[in-house]
Amino acid sequence: MLPNKLTGHALKEALFAVHETRAGRDSRRDTERVRVWEEEASEGFYAPSSADLGNAQPRIDELIRSGKLRIIIPMRETSPEVPNTVLRYLIEERKIPREFIMVSDQGSDRICVQNALEWGVQVLDVFKAMESFSPEIAHLARLSTIEEASHILRETGRQAPMLHGGKGINVLAACCALRAQLGNGTGMVDYVLFHDSDFRSKSEELGSLSAYDPVRHLLYPIVHENGSEHNQVLTSQVGRGNEAVYAARVALKALELAYPDRSVRKFIASIRPHLLKRVWICCGEFVISWHDLSRLPLASAFVMETILAFGIEGINLVEKQFSLAQLINQNPRMDACNGAFEEQRMMGHIATAITAFAMMGKPPHMWTIDDIDRLNGIFSAPSMDLVEAMPERSGPAIGWEDLQDRILPSTQQIFERDWVHWPTMRQAIADSLPTSRRHPPACPHQPHVDSDTDQPPAQQTTGA
Repeated sequence: MLPNKLTGHALKEALFAVHETRAGRDSRRDTERVRVWEEEASEGFYAPSSADLGNAQPRIDELIRSGKLRIIIPMRETSPEVPNTVLRYLIEERKIPREFIMVSDQGSDRICVQNALEWGVQVLDVFKAMESFSPEIAHLARLSTIEEASHILRETGRQAPMLHGGKGINVLAACCALRAQLGNGTGMVDYVLFHDSDFRSKSEELGSLSAYDPVRHLLYPIVHENGSEHNQVLTSQVGRGNEAVYAARVALKALELAYPDRSVRKFIASIRPHLLKRVWICCGEFVISWHDLSRLPLASAFVMETILAFGIEGINLVEKQFSLAQLINQNPRMDACNGAFEEQRMMGHIATAITAFAMMGKPPHMWTIDDIDRLNGIFSAPSMDLVEAMPERSGPAIGWEDLQDRILPSTQQIFERDWVHWPTMRQAIADSLPTSRRHPPACPHQPHVDSDTDQPPAQQTTGA
C-alpha cells in the first residue's frame, strides 16, 4: 500500500510499478510479512504534481525569503559551463537571494570560479578555509596536516590524501564557514539545501533543470502541512548504479544476528530497516536540518552522504521528533557519467563504511572524538588502501590503490574545541564574499571576533 501523499499521475505510476514487481514474483514470496515491509517502506514518500507544486509556491517563496534556508553548492569541476546552469536556475527562476547561496570551490578550473563570481554569490575557497583548521583535525583523520594537503594539491596538482575524491572535506569547510558567518544568529537558519554544481538530465526527453526543479520538489515536504516532521528530504531514484550499496545494507542482517556484542546487535536491528527505506542513499541534492547537520560527523570523500544517512536515522531513532521524506520526481537527473570502475570504487568505499558504522553500536551524533579516532584507525589500515573490483570486460579481477574515507569531526565538535584559527577563517570568509558585501555592517548574522583572543562569540543551536 502506498501513502495518500502520492497523488494524480504519480500515484498511478507508482502503483503500477509496485503491482508490476509483485506480478513478476513467485506468489509464495508475496506474503503478509512482505506486504507489511513494503507498507512501512512507503512511509514519508511524496510525489507532488505540477498542481501541488503550484499550490505550495507561496509557502515555498515565503521560506526562501525568510532567510531560514541556505544553499550550498560544492564545486570541483572543469566544464566551462559550470555552475552557470545551476545558478541561473536558482537565482532567475527560483528567485533565491544571492546572499543565501554559497559556492564552495575545491580546486575547480579558473573559468568555473569566474562564472560563479559573475553571478554575485559567495564563492568560498576550500583551501583557504582549510588553512584555518587546527592540525588536530588532520591528526584525528590519520593524515598529514590540512595546510600540507592544501599546498600539495594547489602547487603540484597531485591528489593530496584528504582530497582524493568526493566532497566531504568541501562540505566540512562550507559548514564551518557558514557557522562562523552566522555566529549568534545560528538559530536563524533552519535548513540547508545542497545542490550539485553540474546538471545533466537523465534523458533528452525529460527536459532541463527547470523540469527537474529540485528547489520546489525538495521544499515541498517541508512546507507541506506535516512538513515540520522532516529533518531531511531527498529524491528516490533508481538506475544510477547506486543500487550496489543496497546489498551492503541488506547484508547487515548477518551482523544483526551474529555479532558478539549484544548492544551492537540491538543498534543494527533498530537502524537497518530505516537505512533500507532509503532508495538513493548517495543522492547529491537534498535538504537537511542545519541543527542536525552541525552535530553530525562528516567523511572526507565519497562516504559523505552515507554518514549523513546514518546520522539522520540515528537522531530520529533516539530523539523521535523528526523523520525522513523521500520524493518521486518525474523528471530525474544524472551527474556526468562515471566509468564502470569509478562506480565500483565509490561503492566499495561506501559499502565498507556502512559495515564499520554499523559495528560502532551507536549513531554518529553520539560518537565521541575517541570513537572517530577508532574508526580512522580502521580506515587507515594498509589493507584498506587496496580497492578490489570487477573488470570492465571478462577476465581476472582488478585492483586500485586508493585511500578509504576518513571520518571528520562535526562542525559542533570543531567549534567546541576551538579547532579553528579565527583570523584565518575570517579572512577566508571575507575573500569569498562579492565586493559589495566584503565589509557588511555589524549585525546578528555576522560574528564579532575579538582580535585579542581570536575567539568567536558563544554559539547557539536550535532545532529545525
